Amino acid sequence: MDIWIRIGQLEVLTVENSAGIFSGENRQSNWSSKSKTNQGLGTISGQNNTANGSINITNDPDLIDMPVSLLKFYPAQPPVKR
Repeated sequence: MDIWIRIGQLEVLTVENSAGIFSGENRQSNWSSKSKTNQGLGTISGQNNTANGSINITNDPDLIDMPVSLLKFYPAQPPVKR
């Protein structure tokens, strides 16, 4: 999806996973992003560009690529007193 954001002289043409635009004093609570990408060929861009007859193999033998502990990002909250 094409995107175009312009704020003054700041120009944003691409937004990836977990992207944000912040200005001034601010804090993003519990902000985290986890992702993994494998590319055997990469990206073909431009007009009339093709990759003909290609054979691409991605070898990814890992059982766990990116171990994530949710407690690191979302620690246990104390019980609410009523």
